[in-house]
Amino acid sequence: MSDNLSKPKKAGHVTSDEPMPSGWYHASGDPAGTVRYWDGELWQGGPVPDPSLPPRQQSFHRGSYVGWWPRVAATFIDGLLVGVAFVAVIIVAALASALSETLAWIIGIVAGLPVLAGSLYLLYWMPGVTGQSPGRRVMGYAILHERDGQPIGGAAFLGRQLVGAIVNQFCYIDYLWPLWDERNQRIVDKMVSSVPVQRPSGKLLPIFPNGKPF
Repeated sequence: MSDNLSKPKKAGHVTSDEPMPSGWYHASGDPAGTVRYWDGELWQGGPVPDPSLPPRQQSFHRGSYVGWWPRVAATFIDGLLVGVAFVAVIIVAALASALSETLAWIIGIVAGLPVLAGSLYLLYWMPGVTGQSPGRRVMGYAILHERDGQPIGGAAFLGRQLVGAIVNQFCYIDYLWPLWDERNQRIVDKMVSSVPVQRPSGKLLPIFPNGKPF
């Protein structure tokens, strides 16, 4: 409880003699954009963000946007990581086929499905939840929402990737767009309001850099 702050005032009033009904008000001395609860006599609790205000805009400096080549390198690293896993499954299945075709199919399915599921997670879901895939983490950047600097979410990133895959079947303009865009965005980035922003580089693993797999 705080009772050393001035009482809330009605807009346009210069004195606080008139009692104010209980409710959420901005208290003099609190940070801008915050409110706290007035019970009619005293302030209760501490300041909290004013829900009536629009979300805080994230300010990214021009130098914080990641260029085209790091994005290409990150894509190559992600593709290499997934490719190595699939090649390993193919090699094991091929060796098993010398003993039995049935055994080769069993190994291909038992080992291939987890690799497929892991690849979809690493490339299509995890970047939406954490902002980074393994390749992006190595290259030191993340895909974040330009409004609040937070990851855009797994579903939004999945949609972004699927639309990008469709667009790039016909032309590669989406992949090349960051070469001349002032914020180094792809076309699909503009669709979901995401930007590539520099972050400290890290190791290829752990898979869950912020402890949130989903």
